[in-house]
Amino acid sequence: MKQGGKLRNLTSYDDETMSAFDIDAEHTYLKGKRPNLAALYADMVAGKINVKVGEIKPFTVANLRDAHAAARQGSAAGKVVLTF
Repeated sequence: MKQGGKLRNLTSYDDETMSAFDIDAEHTYLKGKRPNLAALYADMVAGKINVKVGEIKPFTVANLRDAHAAARQGSAAGKVVLTF
């Protein structure tokens, strides 16, 4: 990235480095989505939306890969929940 550039990302970044190179950095994943997510959560709590859980598995690299593969193939029967 060149000095004075813009960075829009989903992860964290080092504020000191961004300032040193005059880079305009911003987290964008949830930007503008918070009100929609709050409304979605309220509807879930109120029972207006039901989320079908297909599987609950421990969080492992293998289970993460399997969940992504099932989602790509459209074969997941409900949400896959990976727990810590």
